[in-house]
Amino acid sequence: MKSRTIFILFAASALFAASAVFAQDNLRGYVAAASDGNGTVKLFWPIPDGTWPSAGYTVERISPQGASAVIAQGLRPGYDPRLAESLAASRRDPLKQLDSWDRQVAAGKNPGDFNGFKNFLLLFAMDDFSFAKAMGLAWEDHTDSTGPVVYQLKEPGGKVVGLSMPVNPREATPPGEAPLNFRGAATPNGVALDWDLPEPKPGLPVLAFRVKREGAKGFETISKGPVLSGDDEERKVRLPRFVDDKPPVDQEVRYTAVGVDVFGRETAQTEPISIFVPDFEASYPPKGLKAEVQPGKVALSWQPSTDQKTTGYFVERSNFFEGPFKSLMDKPLGRGVSKYVDGSIQPGQRYYYRLASQDNHQKTGVPSAAVMAAARGAVPPLSPTGLSATIGAQTVVLRWDAPAAPVAGFRVERANGGKWERLSDRITPEPKYQDPLVMGQGGAMTYRIVAIGQDGQPSEPSATVVVALPPSRPPSAPRITSFDASQGSVSLDFEPGGPANDAAGFLVLRAQTLTAVPEVITPKLVGASARNFVDDMVFSGATYVYRIVAVDAAQNHSEPSAPVTVRVGERTLSAPPPPSAKYVSSPFPQVIVTFTPAPGLDLSVVQRKAPGETQWMKVAGPLPPGSSEALD
Repeated sequence: MKSRTIFILFAASALFAASAVFAQDNLRGYVAAASDGNGTVKLFWPIPDGTWPSAGYTVERISPQGASAVIAQGLRPGYDPRLAESLAASRRDPLKQLDSWDRQVAAGKNPGDFNGFKNFLLLFAMDDFSFAKAMGLAWEDHTDSTGPVVYQLKEPGGKVVGLSMPVNPREATPPGEAPLNFRGAATPNGVALDWDLPEPKPGLPVLAFRVKREGAKGFETISKGPVLSGDDEERKVRLPRFVDDKPPVDQEVRYTAVGVDVFGRETAQTEPISIFVPDFEASYPPKGLKAEVQPGKVALSWQPSTDQKTTGYFVERSNFFEGPFKSLMDKPLGRGVSKYVDGSIQPGQRYYYRLASQDNHQKTGVPSAAVMAAARGAVPPLSPTGLSATIGAQTVVLRWDAPAAPVAGFRVERANGGKWERLSDRITPEPKYQDPLVMGQGGAMTYRIVAIGQDGQPSEPSATVVVALPPSRPPSAPRITSFDASQGSVSLDFEPGGPANDAAGFLVLRAQTLTAVPEVITPKLVGASARNFVDDMVFSGATYVYRIVAVDAAQNHSEPSAPVTVRVGERTLSAPPPPSAKYVSSPFPQVIVTFTPAPGLDLSVVQRKAPGETQWMKVAGPLPPGSSEALD
């Protein structure tokens, strides 16, 4: 346990002002006075707000009859060299620095934190009356006066800056009231003790306290110095005023407290309290908890406690870091045990473990920090079975049977006459996989499947399946060697780009411009032996762009040929063959004229002339391209 005594420091003027009971003016009670009953009166006053008067303070005693007598003068830090030299070096050196800083501040200089230094030395002055005198904060009066007297503190020039409450040198001044509501509790950091401040006594405040613990010689002080406490209203965070960091453990311990006034006198003690102090260290968790993952189990180890009052340990486990945690045993493991093996694990599951100690009173302490372990199965998963492959238009579809035990997924591997490679960085959860084919890919592909357990362990690979891919190398692009468009149609001469038997046929593509998307104008393949194609579905005067694509027996398409741009010339029209005519009477009298369709995109017009007529009369037309019949 670490020592933790609570000091609440504050300016002496505030200390005294808070405890003073004012009478006729605001100076009464500023000077504390206490008599021993034998004619000696000790005086104490706070440090000044600024610097000490350059010529020091003057102290006067005012008799019961009102007569004033100077009993001390020139009181300031280091005013009495012989008194200063009699102090220990730990007091003498700070006194010299105080005197030096006080004079520098009075001269307008800033040597350092003067106010903080003054308040710091005040702590020593309250515990060392000689040091308080050497600082110019105290005086001791020896008098034969028998009635109540008053002491006043003056600055040079006669200004009164403080008065004491009346005090009788022949009557001992009782100390203040004892602390109120003394209480405490055992904690892992020690026994925390607290109390409430007593009602202040006019002119003689209780500014410090001592804590005592019962031992072989009765109650003895355990607080190493004065425990200073400000007003309860100023304690914004309610911390204990004192913590006994080294109490006897595993037993009842009795405590009491007393107040201490500015002259070091103790008040009456509080009513003793009894607190059972357990051995908290006996319930501290063991150190060095580690978790080692082994096949089918998690092995835990730690450093056993050396505290004889530790009786054993509980191992706790959770699936989550935040808990909830559950003990893995009903009874604790022995104090000397340093290992535990958890075999009730699920492969792939993350577990969090922590330890809690039990003391000789069967009290379980705060558990240790949790450690994590990702469990691993005792054996890897079984291999998948029943691997089969189906070749689709653009993929190889693989299917297989998963092992009976649950797995996290599967890894698909492929070899093409050499090293195995994984087809994906991620495992596939279903027993199915589609391997896309690449243009030009061929040969034989070998596949196998590896099951991945929930703990990440891989199985042995499955049996392999070999897939013979059909030829997929496309034929070479053909070449358009010449063209003729002078007669209203387009005649293309072309040749294969490679061996003649590579192509099973050709497709002709046509577009309006070089950048437009071409369309296929040959729904059926042009024969493999063809070396010419005539496109008569064109308009005279129009411009067209042609390309040729070769197609092999496996429907692999070549790249298109280089494009050619063609402007169609005017067609020379020739007389069509004579039509034939047939009269029918049903459903009404009419003549059905049948004729040969006009070539290409040419239009047809049907005319008639009766005997004795000199002019032809149009019966139908212009008819759409490809028309072969009209009615008259």
